[in-house]
Amino acid sequence: MKGKIVDETGEEVVSFRTNYKGMGKFIMMPQEGKNYFAMIDDYPGFNYQFEKAKPDGISLHYKPDGNYLLFTLTRNLKITVPQNYIIRASHKGIELFYSQITMKEFQDAQRLFKGLFPLGISKITVLDEQNNTVAERLVFVKNRDDNAIRLEINKEDFKTREKVKMNVYSLLPPTDTIVSNLSVSVVHEDYFSSTGNNQTIESYLLLDSELKGAIESPASFFIDEGNISAEEKLDLAMMVNGWRSYYWNDLEKFRGAELPGWADYGLSIKGNVVKQWGGKPVEDGKVVIGPFSGSFLFEETRTDQFGNFGFDKLYLKDKALIMINAETKTGNKRNDIFLESQYKIDSIFSAEDLKNCSANISIPMKFYRQNYYRQIAETEYQVKSGILLDEVQAIGNKVTGDGHFRLYGDPDISLVVLEEDIDRYFNILDYLQGRVAGVIVTGEEVRIRGAVRNPLLIVDGIDTDWSDMTNIPMGDIDKIEILKSGYSSSIYGSRGADGVIAVLTKMGKGEWENNWKRIIHGRITPSVVGFQQPREFYSPKYGSENINDARPDKRPTLLWNPNVVVENGEAKIEFFTADDLARYHIFVEGISKTGKICLGTSLISVSIPRK
Repeated sequence: MKGKIVDETGEEVVSFRTNYKGMGKFIMMPQEGKNYFAMIDDYPGFNYQFEKAKPDGISLHYKPDGNYLLFTLTRNLKITVPQNYIIRASHKGIELFYSQITMKEFQDAQRLFKGLFPLGISKITVLDEQNNTVAERLVFVKNRDDNAIRLEINKEDFKTREKVKMNVYSLLPPTDTIVSNLSVSVVHEDYFSSTGNNQTIESYLLLDSELKGAIESPASFFIDEGNISAEEKLDLAMMVNGWRSYYWNDLEKFRGAELPGWADYGLSIKGNVVKQWGGKPVEDGKVVIGPFSGSFLFEETRTDQFGNFGFDKLYLKDKALIMINAETKTGNKRNDIFLESQYKIDSIFSAEDLKNCSANISIPMKFYRQNYYRQIAETEYQVKSGILLDEVQAIGNKVTGDGHFRLYGDPDISLVVLEEDIDRYFNILDYLQGRVAGVIVTGEEVRIRGAVRNPLLIVDGIDTDWSDMTNIPMGDIDKIEILKSGYSSSIYGSRGADGVIAVLTKMGKGEWENNWKRIIHGRITPSVVGFQQPREFYSPKYGSENINDARPDKRPTLLWNPNVVVENGEAKIEFFTADDLARYHIFVEGISKTGKICLGTSLISVSIPRK
């Protein structure tokens, strides 16, 4: 876009044009009493009138100057008396420093060392003697040559289905390390939009997440181009987005305090409890959920006046089997529990749906074309190369035993919980009372052969807190085994010095998978769908046995690994190219112990077909 600034007589004062993503800047010196208008070429209907210049206003100009930042203050030429100002620099609401200046001339320049500023966006504010803000702007401080990691690839040009070897080296000082794992991705160039990669960890943390306005292709602002540098691009973004204030100061009152409800993820399980006789809601009843996900983790809540209850922010993995117990405030368990339907989220979105929901995502036409060709190639192979197998028999050996996992050998005592024991005994302690010689039960305390402490409690091979002893339902128990002697409990070391009580549940045996059912008052054992566990990204390995496999390999993403471990400042990465002749972008990202952004990029080409 091009245009010009004119005064009220129509005389041109200065011309302007945009030079990056619709942004640009110009310099002019307004005269007192005159009106100024902006006009755009080829748009005669557009006419914007500027506010009149303030006679006592201050103009704040900025530009990078090597290892320094140069700030220039300009005031009205007619003012000749000295004026005192304060230049204050802040970062995320925290004051970095301030400098007092006295303007005696038309202009005053201040050179500030870049090292005084942290990486990213800072705010420069000019205050007068009455502490009023008279000028303000954002600046972006970028260190051009401060790389944290270095990539080395065995070569630049590869054949199809050829191994790529890449080393990642840490360039951090000895006082800093990469404490978290690095994320590595290798992606087909045609799958990027015309603006390239839209986002990196650097552009998000330092730019996009810090500004209120939308930033088009934030990653491109950190790349020098022929006609404009990265610093010029970033300064345009700072000017267009204007100044802003932060709310960080408001968070000071929470420093050191536990933030309620801090966990922002999890599933919700809601339901209702009513009495079996009459169907009246159970008010102020106790509802306990657990165990789930293979560990003994219990949560408790109370019902409201309508018998409703709820558990929020639960972390369940895959398809989890849970147990919910409910009783009245007097302990009566003859209740019915009804759960609300679990909210289901469809995790599969088409590219078109994603584009309609996210206006800022630009999906290139090459993506659609390549995706279409890939589907055609795979379909043709499936039709032409299908193999109908004859009958296949799988023969194995039967595994003997009771199906339970044990670290120890034969126990001293092994007790099988029968069906009639479920309703006869309230809990394990009640069951053990007077049943085993040398085991004394007093209240919720158990002593084996005169020990001074409770024995070690093991549930399905997992050490469990003794307080959970009474929470384990009798109906879930298959066996209870007791290790009295030092020999049988020696595998647990000093923890088993006072004996061991091992509880082997029907869940641990796998009977729940065989649709084992029982009726226990005030209890349900539903299955709920939890969070999907991360799966390993598919990246084939080619060798002499499969290098000539006829199946097409059209992977647009050659590698994605969010868990690359850096050991002794180095990480070795290997992957294989696919069948497409194309260029692939490599991105390696992470964060160091001190918060330094680790970002490395490279490019490889696959241009030689394998014969």
